[in-house]
Amino acid sequence: NENDESIISSSKLLTIRNETKDDYLERISKKGIITSFCWDEFEIIERLHMGCSGEVLKAKWKTKNIIIVLKTVADLDEADSDNQKFIKNNQEFKDNQEFSKE
Repeated sequence: NENDESIISSSKLLTIRNETKDDYLERISKKGIITSFCWDEFEIIERLHMGCSGEVLKAKWKTKNIIIVLKTVADLDEADSDNQKFIKNNQEFKDNQEFSKE
């Protein structure tokens, strides 16, 4: 059914309605939009924000000895529209970072 496989937005980064959570995360990881790490690599310092799409945490990256901000992603089934905004914002941030390097 064409409607079942339609893209929610014109962006190819957004989830396809019949795509599983694991397939979705694998696809956006391969595109470099999102990266996952082992939680053991980080020491959580404080929670900066808690929202529908997940948490924003201030943390120390132990192996690199730097302070970073981590974004956790909530269950896609529960926060689909918020995750769409998160992915779009991440791509825009990544694009801006690449632009600022030029």
